[in-house]
Amino acid sequence: MITLDNSQWNQLDEIILNLHIQKDVTILQTQILEQLAGLIPHRRSFFDLCTTQNGQRVFFAPVSLNMSKEELADYYKNYQYSDYVVWSFSNHSSTIYRDSDMIGRPVRENSDIYRQWMKPMDIYYSLGCTIFSGNQLLGSITLFRSEQEGDFTDSELAMLEVISRHLSAHFSFLWPYGTVPNLAANAAKAAGREGLSSRESEIAELIAAGHSNSEISQILFISENTVKKHVNSLYRKLHITSRTQLLRRLYDQMSIGTPREE
Repeated sequence: MITLDNSQWNQLDEIILNLHIQKDVTILQTQILEQLAGLIPHRRSFFDLCTTQNGQRVFFAPVSLNMSKEELADYYKNYQYSDYVVWSFSNHSSTIYRDSDMIGRPVRENSDIYRQWMKPMDIYYSLGCTIFSGNQLLGSITLFRSEQEGDFTDSELAMLEVISRHLSAHFSFLWPYGTVPNLAANAAKAAGREGLSSRESEIAELIAAGHSNSEISQILFISENTVKKHVNSLYRKLHITSRTQLLRRLYDQMSIGTPREE
């Protein structure tokens, strides 16, 4: 059993108290990262949200105090599904992980995510947790250190586990049905900014609502091949290649739904 000192417990108490009274999720994400910087020193970190669309988990609205938008975008576009800790996200309850417990040095240093994404930022070790409501993944936190700063300790693992449990309880109360924004409404707003045609905007809204190409063709009374042409056109304009990227684009341009009233 890991023993924490009085100072660590005092910092944990403050973090837990603050998170349970905060309803604005973006403020909450920012506060948690600010407080974690004092509790668990690290070089880089981010706190993202997650929802499930058509059986696909989509991570969105990442907050970081020490990573650029480009660095985050690079991760979600190129590495999130090949990340060597991704297996921990397949569980159906909150998970705490330290990557050094999962992989050895040769595997790490030969991986694309390390060589192409982590190494340029001088980060080597990671510590993270997932946030669940029931069996629904609602978000995750990841902290990074350089090789020179050393690995995360057992006590730091234990402290993040405490925070993860409280975040899961708080998210379950605020968003019992998940952090699901109104994507269809946001697709219309995004259309004007991105130069989509009215038809492309309609199709983006229907994709956001979870409809397949076949269903969209029936709703709009056009052929499925025509739907595919419009989908390919909006993908080109948005510089994306998949529905998952479209959903994340819409998610990242809006806040999540209003939490439940007490």
